[in-house]
Amino acid sequence: MTGVDVDAVRARFSALNGSFAFFDAPGGTQVPDEVGDAIARTMRQASGNVGAVYPASKAVEAVANEARQLAAQFAGASVDEVIFGANMTSLNFTLSRTFGRTLKAGDEILVTRLDHDANVAPWLELAKDKNLMVRHVDVLSDTTLDFDDLQAKLSDRTRAVAFPWAANSVGTITDARRVADLAHQVGAIAWADAVQYAPHLPMDLPAVGVDVVLFSAYKFCGPHLGIGYGRRDLLESWAPYKARPAPLHPAGARFETGSMPIETLGGFSAAIRYLTSIGGMNAIAAWEKELASRFLAGLPEETIRYGLASTEGRVPIFLLNLPGVPPADAVLRLAEHGIGVWSGTNYYSLGLYERLAWGEAIRVGIAHYNTLDEIDKLTEVLTSLARHAPGRKSQSPQLGPGDMFPLDLLPDDLKDNAGALERPAVVYFYPKDGTDTCTRQAVEFSRRAPQFFEAGLALVGASVDTADSHREFAEEHGLSFTLLSDEDQRLAAAAGVLRDYGEYGTLAGRVTFLLDRSGHVSQVWEVEDVIANVADVLTAGAKLAATEGSK
Repeated sequence: MTGVDVDAVRARFSALNGSFAFFDAPGGTQVPDEVGDAIARTMRQASGNVGAVYPASKAVEAVANEARQLAAQFAGASVDEVIFGANMTSLNFTLSRTFGRTLKAGDEILVTRLDHDANVAPWLELAKDKNLMVRHVDVLSDTTLDFDDLQAKLSDRTRAVAFPWAANSVGTITDARRVADLAHQVGAIAWADAVQYAPHLPMDLPAVGVDVVLFSAYKFCGPHLGIGYGRRDLLESWAPYKARPAPLHPAGARFETGSMPIETLGGFSAAIRYLTSIGGMNAIAAWEKELASRFLAGLPEETIRYGLASTEGRVPIFLLNLPGVPPADAVLRLAEHGIGVWSGTNYYSLGLYERLAWGEAIRVGIAHYNTLDEIDKLTEVLTSLARHAPGRKSQSPQLGPGDMFPLDLLPDDLKDNAGALERPAVVYFYPKDGTDTCTRQAVEFSRRAPQFFEAGLALVGASVDTADSHREFAEEHGLSFTLLSDEDQRLAAAAGVLRDYGEYGTLAGRVTFLLDRSGHVSQVWEVEDVIANVADVLTAGAKLAATEGSK
């Protein structure tokens, strides 16, 4: 089979009867009927435990063995490298705690800003108990992992590098082979959360070189079950937390405490057989890419998207907002049209949430059982919501190079008697005083303010906060440049930078303008990396000021 026959696929799901379109795959997929049937059949025919000589016990063993074999095939691993657990999070706590027995005070663990907290919290808790250091690897403005930062933070104290193979919030894929190679160069192990990768792309874990990988069956049409892979020699080197009579072999089984959830394993095996029967992961990946391309092409042009711009380098998970439409209202309206998506704040991606500051956003997740018609219906409703946003702020298109900036709305002390700027100016918009990202941005601008002034540049920050809020914000952080109150949003609307921040309302987006002395826009930046943007603006501004001179 070269492709996914989506009509035949959907016929195997009672839930996919056409009355509702599910775009909530990152939170869990729908389940084909055969998986539920397998769970019920296992409970009828293989209830009990392993280790006895009679048929029911042998049936239990057969179910467990088949599940382990199919999991190994799915991951490209060997049978004894498979570990089953209640769910990915529980399994991660178990395995990280076991690995922790080999660590000592002062050892370091690296995690990333892309991670779901299920791959961060276990390390933070372990660090508390063992006096370890957990360090966060940053991301670039396009949400890909900053490998320069990873290399800078690796050291001879690094013991593990934990990362998401695919980000659950924005779908960005991380180059797992590259992470593993860098980790191994300093003697550390690579530890991947593949919960959002496994449902969408084929895996060959030994070839990738990652030492520990975790994923969840309910993300790819199976029951709630955590699956782990560990390199055999690594697993055999660890001392598991287990009941003393429990066996040590195969290597992966030593970490499976208590009796196995046999009925769940029966359902898991049915899910793997189902995926194989519809063409396997290569066919699924190709079909989902077609669906994702259709989705991106149909989005309204007003859409604010977070993450990579195309289908390349990602799985089909998309985070977005519609200007003037609160996400919670949008998903309610979508549900009324028979479409299921999520709205939320951090989506458990605390590091990326702090980095991008999206407030609240809509998450759309595509699965292989979705259809092109469902995609079209989704984008049509999103377009309608965007076009008819109640209370939407009226604003001009965002200003670009060559456009005239509204100088009349800037402070008079920046202008000469003729109304032109005394010197080239940097005007940066930001959403709100006091948020982590806005504070880091303001503090960095203030730290480098003397360089801006020495270069002959004026520097202004603008948000919708009141003058009193600005005063308190500036005093608290020792800011040494002008903060402009745009409480009526006239300046942000004229510059075209208003954005919808969900429950926080309509605020200025994170956009920086470089203005020449005539007031025309020289350059404009949509800011993702606030620290890097300050450096970029200073470099460009200094060149402009040197060309124009200042009074």
